[in-house]
Amino acid sequence: MHLNHWIIAKKTHHTPPTVTINLVDQDLACHIFQITYHGIVSTVQCFLAIQDNILYLTEIDIEGPGAGYYGSTLVRMINDVGKEFCRMYKTDSVVLCGGKRTTGKYVGQFPKPRTVKAR
Repeated sequence: MHLNHWIIAKKTHHTPPTVTINLVDQDLACHIFQITYHGIVSTVQCFLAIQDNILYLTEIDIEGPGAGYYGSTLVRMINDVGKEFCRMYKTDSVVLCGGKRTTGKYVGQFPKPRTVKAR
């Protein structure tokens, strides 16, 4: 395990989540956010829509610290960030739909959508 993976794993298991989401730019439905999770900064570009008190983030493209950086804490990070989006937009849940993969083992494929409930 890389040192960075261990630091993130240790932080996420022993402290409450530290999530900061800032809207950097917006052009109609396309939004660019800067997300800080336990001190690690990522830039996220996506399309945003709200329907029936559900927030939809689609065609998500993430520029982050690098492949595999979050390791086993990735699911926890997705849940924590999703809950913060629900809090920001005052919705019951958020549906996260990734864009087409451009790197890695699954180039050209879309990841499975994930739903995160506010509570």
